[in-house]
Amino acid sequence: MQNQMITIEAYCTYHHAEPAFIEALEKGGLLTITIMNEERFIDYEQLQQLECYTRWYYDMEINVPGIDAINNLLDKVKSMQQEIESLKHQLAVYQTSNQFL
Repeated sequence: MQNQMITIEAYCTYHHAEPAFIEALEKGGLLTITIMNEERFIDYEQLQQLECYTRWYYDMEINVPGIDAINNLLDKVKSMQQEIESLKHQLAVYQTSNQFL
């Protein structure tokens, strides 16, 4: 199945964003752009994250390095939350097995 994509031009027109912003996100490693027939596309799977970045950039005036830092921190928080859930599960299993001793 082929991934659905939107052109950068269409995204920028709809969101009133500058193509240079999208290019800066790509250079910063926050976004992957696909080029087909000399046209640049964004995969639909990246749209939710891109819309978030766009709000941060235009509404909150956070620059691309700031967006990168926030994104990294949010990834760490998510990872830590998953680890906490795993540890809770392990603790519950341990507590249950010790009940029968």
